Amino acid sequence: MKKQILISILFLGLLITSSALVATAPASAQTRSDILLIPFNIHAQEVQPFLKPAITDMLYTRLSAENRTVLVDKAYAGADPISTETATAMGQRQDVDYVLFGSITMLGSMISTDAQLVGVAQEKSLLVFNEVGQDQGDIITHMEHLTNRINETV
Repeated sequence: MKKQILISILFLGLLITSSALVATAPASAQTRSDILLIPFNIHAQEVQPFLKPAITDMLYTRLSAENRTVLVDKAYAGADPISTETATAMGQRQDVDYVLFGSITMLGSMISTDAQLVGVAQEKSLLVFNEVGQDQGDIITHMEHLTNRINETV
């Protein structure tokens, strides 16, 4: 009799545990976050056509994750600065959670990277990033720091 009660309790425990695991599966699917990546504007004295696609590729690769989709808005011409309102509207059209945009400015040997991550649902900037470097190689470090901050925020 005690053996049957023990087996029943064990079976009930396994049933409750498996039910809890099944119940949390949809919740983890809901934690998915999608980012719309607007290619960064490049401001430089010398035209550097490789830089814009290189920055986009670096960000795309570093931000893509198991529960994250990164969309690149290749239609954005980059003529006008993007406001929080514009980014929110772009994000709503693409049905994403966040919009990332920014610029890189090169003056002589100085490099400045500026970016914003806008929360579409919140309709506000969740992250403002800027770093200054001494040479063009610092751009890679800036992108690494930016993606780390985005991962912490998202």
